[in-house]
Amino acid sequence: MKPKCLRSKRFLGCLSRGKRDIGIGLLLILILGAELAYPRELDIKTMEARVQKIITGMVTDESGVPLPGVTVLVKGTENGTYTDFDGKFTIAADSSDVLVLSYIGYRTQEVLVGQRTDMVIGMEVGSEQLDEIVVVGYGTQKRKDVTGSIASVDTENIGLRPVTSIEQALQGAAPGLNISQRNASPGQTAAITIRGVGSLSAGYEPLWVVDGFPTDQRNAESINPSDIESVDVLKDASSTAIYGSRGANGVIIITTKRAKAGKSTLELDVSSGLASVPESFRLDVLNAKEYVQFMTESYANRGATLPSEIVNWDGVTDTDWQDLVYRTALYSKYNLSSYGGTEKSNYLFSGSYIKQDGVTIGESYEKYSGRLKAETKIGDKLTLGLNMAPNYSIEETSGREWPGGPEFPHVIAALMPPITPVRNADGSYAIGPNGMVNPLESAENFSFQIKRFRMLTNAYAIFELLDGLNLKTNIGSTLNYDNHETYDTPTGVNRDVNDFVYLNVGKFSTIGWLSETTLNYKKLLGNHSIDILAGYTAQKEKNDGVWASVNGFDILGPKIIGFGNAETLNANSVRDASSLISYLGRLNYAYDDKYLLTATFRRDGSSRFGTNSRFANFGSAAIGWRVSKEKFLENAKFLNDLKLRASYGRTGSNSIPNYIAKPSLTSIRHSFGSSQVTGVVNADPGNINLTWETSDQVDMGLDLSMFRNRLTIIGDYYRNTTSGLLLNKQIPLSSGFPSGYLTNIGRMRNWGYEFSLTADIVDNEDWKWTIGGNVTRNWNKVLDLGGADQIQKWYGVLRHVPGREFKEIYGVEVIGVARQGDGSGVAPGDLIFRDVDGDGTIGSFVTADGVPIGSPNQDWAYGITSTLRYGQFTLSTLLQGQAGAQMQDFNLNQIANGANINNVSKKFHYEGRYIDEDHPGNGHVPRAGALVTSAGGVGSVSSIAIQSTDYLRIKNISLSYDFDNELLKVYGINRLRLYGSIENLYTFTNFIGGNPDAVNGSIGPVGPSRLPGISDGREIGINVMASQPLPRIMTIGLNITF
Repeated sequence: MKPKCLRSKRFLGCLSRGKRDIGIGLLLILILGAELAYPRELDIKTMEARVQKIITGMVTDESGVPLPGVTVLVKGTENGTYTDFDGKFTIAADSSDVLVLSYIGYRTQEVLVGQRTDMVIGMEVGSEQLDEIVVVGYGTQKRKDVTGSIASVDTENIGLRPVTSIEQALQGAAPGLNISQRNASPGQTAAITIRGVGSLSAGYEPLWVVDGFPTDQRNAESINPSDIESVDVLKDASSTAIYGSRGANGVIIITTKRAKAGKSTLELDVSSGLASVPESFRLDVLNAKEYVQFMTESYANRGATLPSEIVNWDGVTDTDWQDLVYRTALYSKYNLSSYGGTEKSNYLFSGSYIKQDGVTIGESYEKYSGRLKAETKIGDKLTLGLNMAPNYSIEETSGREWPGGPEFPHVIAALMPPITPVRNADGSYAIGPNGMVNPLESAENFSFQIKRFRMLTNAYAIFELLDGLNLKTNIGSTLNYDNHETYDTPTGVNRDVNDFVYLNVGKFSTIGWLSETTLNYKKLLGNHSIDILAGYTAQKEKNDGVWASVNGFDILGPKIIGFGNAETLNANSVRDASSLISYLGRLNYAYDDKYLLTATFRRDGSSRFGTNSRFANFGSAAIGWRVSKEKFLENAKFLNDLKLRASYGRTGSNSIPNYIAKPSLTSIRHSFGSSQVTGVVNADPGNINLTWETSDQVDMGLDLSMFRNRLTIIGDYYRNTTSGLLLNKQIPLSSGFPSGYLTNIGRMRNWGYEFSLTADIVDNEDWKWTIGGNVTRNWNKVLDLGGADQIQKWYGVLRHVPGREFKEIYGVEVIGVARQGDGSGVAPGDLIFRDVDGDGTIGSFVTADGVPIGSPNQDWAYGITSTLRYGQFTLSTLLQGQAGAQMQDFNLNQIANGANINNVSKKFHYEGRYIDEDHPGNGHVPRAGALVTSAGGVGSVSSIAIQSTDYLRIKNISLSYDFDNELLKVYGINRLRLYGSIENLYTFTNFIGGNPDAVNGSIGPVGPSRLPGISDGREIGINVMASQPLPRIMTIGLNITF
């Protein structure tokens, strides 16, 4: 990885703080000496030395090859330039000036001008990976000193990609980081885990930290991706224990760009393009002829009467409903930033606008982002800084999820029979069989809009108390406001019934503040290096919400609650708050730059837990050994760095709803005669002893860099054991409470391996080719459920069983398709199921015949990158994929199963099916209607619809061209880049139905497996409707810097 401050060729004056301090100190000594020697006069020689002259020069590498794009800065000023394509530069300076030269992968050099007007400067290769600055909790470290498992993501090309949030850009970018884009609608958040799922019911998403402010995924998602300087993923206890009760699921630290020393710069980036869903991405369903044939067979096989809609098909109508609901959508992005400053003060302003129309009709997303980042040094001791980041977005969709749907146009389009026309003869929208809603009418009559405002602000002061001892105070705030509105005009058979008109509005807000004070002491004493951190933090959030809904509008159009039928009015409100106080400390010690030690401690107190268990201690210890510094390897010239790491620690998770540990009441409506009254009843008994789920983590790693840092390998083994799982414990109904209470029982474990590799395959004057890759292998196991033999979720389809994997999928196992005379006793073409208990009958999935048939847990996740540079062209490629997980697809075996009149999947139901003994098919696809006729319909929850979610996706390809700097300078342009990008070019998969990442379950009374308030209501491992494919987005853009 390249040092953060060196990733942009436009960066002027990329100096470490130590060098700046030394330079400033020497300059002050020289000035003081001059004043003492010549207190009242200035001689002619001094005046001559301060007369500026034009300096020309060439910068080369160690072999004498010219280096383009090197930053050349007159030290202590804003006067700077870059070398051109031939390595040449021109700058105005006087004889006493010092030129500072910096370039990616090379050591920063300082050269005195003296009497020279023409110079040739050779740069030395630097150990960039070792000197790379890594952002850790409450500070930074050099990569070579890190003892924990931290993955730094290359953000150089994020601005070229057509992504609306950082999470989209992180997919496949780091080992151990798993990101699933389950919903392809623009503006939706992804599901994110680090090193597997670490809880059965509580939150398992990582903590996000933006410019030092701990926050959530939605706030992080609101950041303009082009504003991001670095992303560091903290994975083991050594790196996450500093966040204590929020570190168990990992931490993602985002650092936004800051101003660069040098002259004021204006940068404009504009891109535009198109998004589409190619036919190969869609669910391949039957055309009209195939549909009529299949349904004719299905009804005949079941001995049922063929519906009149099929019998009376006109032989002409063949509607491609998916082609009607999917569209070519526009994408556009505009970024404008201004930055500049000196070594004392700097500033950065940026603003952006992103507009992405959805590929499904009726969907769109807009985001307005701004950022102010300023820092100034007052005197030699005090530094003040301010970060402000407002964001406003508007998201619109044209459908809703379960249990009120699935009235999504893309879902209905996959089910709608092709024999149904779009419109009737009178011009009205046609209605499908059994009153199925027309997806075009649904999109036209249904709207959901949510407007979000986010503002992250923090101000800080750093005061140097003593040499190496700094006091930092940081005060921050977060303001979140969400307004949503749903308006549904009835469609289909109810289109003229005003009582079905529905309006729902809501307003929600979160106001939070953060106060942090830390002391940091850094000192080098001979061979001993120490870095000590101590601090206190306090954070509080308050949430308020109110919403109302009503049915029945006599006057259509006005979206006002008071215009609806008052008897149907339903309103509610919510108010809660949470607070967290913490004491933290960390020690980093190094001896002789070889032997490393890190120790971390944090004590947290959280309002979310029981009064008896609100405080807990967390900590870690880690050691590192830089073997390459030992004398026995001093002759291994090929070896740049070899470091062994090991860590152990305990972290926690407070990702539970507020007040869940407290006794609660709930309202109830009851009739007394003809009157409706409202009362309250017991809801939850609470638990004064409820406390954190804790994670004990072990990590052992290796960092290896060879061949002048052209090959870098990082490997880790990890084992995370989560104890005190939050599970429900039943109590007698006589207690007055309708359900049990949460308590800390149960354990589970994740373990696995991670590897990443970066290699410079070619690196010469004309070509540079760098490839990289990462892979993660993860296992998990439920260890204990507080004595229970299993916990069932989603009607028993998903189960936690001690000794087995997290949330395995249960069902009846299909072992074949019956043939005439095969002795199975099953009708030809029907499914044959395994009789597990041998009783001669096949029971449903909840009987003894129900067995584990799949797992939603990924075994493998990986990413592959390639960056090829030739001259001024750069080609970047990202591939990403996963393997080993399955899902139970109820869209295939229940909703579109051939027994209903819905359309069906061509691959799953039609191709290779059994028709008769002369046409037996491929032996895997049963006859039409077999999911109903086979063993009384037990196949509706069986292995027949277990889908593998394995895939390899060409995630992004970007090509850019940097124009020649010499030609641009005539017009006052510092840099001009033209680029093109393709997102989601193609996905290689056997998955049927669009997006293998999609999981859209959790219907019915069972609800989601996780606690309310921390989940989006989707189940891992279940799919209940056709997924929306990820769109292919093609853009071109222009980046220009003045």
